[in-house]
Amino acid sequence: MGHLPTEVAPDVRNRSYLIEADVDVGKDDEGVLIAHGDAASGYSLYLQDGELVHDMNIGAAHVSTVNGANEQMTVTSDGQTVHTMPVSLGQASTPTYLGTKVVMAKKNPQLMVSAPGEANPYRLEVPWSVRLTNSGEFVHAAAWNTGNIGSRSTSHGCTNLTVADAKWFYNFSIIGDVATYVNTGTSNVMPSWDGIGDWNVSWSEWEQGNLLKNN
Repeated sequence: MGHLPTEVAPDVRNRSYLIEADVDVGKDDEGVLIAHGDAASGYSLYLQDGELVHDMNIGAAHVSTVNGANEQMTVTSDGQTVHTMPVSLGQASTPTYLGTKVVMAKKNPQLMVSAPGEANPYRLEVPWSVRLTNSGEFVHAAAWNTGNIGSRSTSHGCTNLTVADAKWFYNFSIIGDVATYVNTGTSNVMPSWDGIGDWNVSWSEWEQGNLLKNN
């Protein structure tokens, strides 16, 4: 089955990264589309010959947890820890957002440019960069910050890794992977509009609709 446009079926989501649903199948329900994913996630639920058919094309469940309290990132695949690595998160003036983020893109290298008027301007080609927000949070190699990785948060908001760990994470990561951030030194959670921020919207807000309310 090819990719199905969003408007032909409802979005299906619960409060887990898994999808669960009870479906009553009638004898005359041939061809009814129940749910679908996008071109990347590639799943469809539909009825054929009186049976529920689930087509999918997915990889392992990659979930990372980044804890600013101990400057550590734990990476799991299908629930099993596969790598733990030290990090340096955003400094007090530019803290890393809390919340659940989703891998949006990868680039090696990624051009990073300081904000206009910044006291210490920079323009760098940064290797092994994995994007988590539209506003510029990446997980990336930071050879210049090796002395602080694992001990202090000193970045502009990105998650700094050693070059070896950044390369590993870059090669491991797939678009759509999940990364949850805790204890980053701020109360600010990644806004829903700053990337794929759906998981940071409460279920009650989600049910009400209107993304413009969420900030």
